[in-house]
Amino acid sequence: MMTLTQKFQIYPSKIQEKLLREFSESLRLLYNHALYERIFFYENYNSSITHFG
Repeated sequence: MMTLTQKFQIYPSKIQEKLLREFSESLRLLYNHALYERIFFYENYNSSITHFG
């Protein structure tokens, strides 16, 4: 059997924890904006957005 994942527990400092939270928030906002654009495009043009333009 192949191991496909590994789990690591990290113990970040307070500064690292803050940076990880900020980075996570940025990724969440980016994902939600991209999702909004896909939904908007589909509702208005009845077509989905592709990666190729």
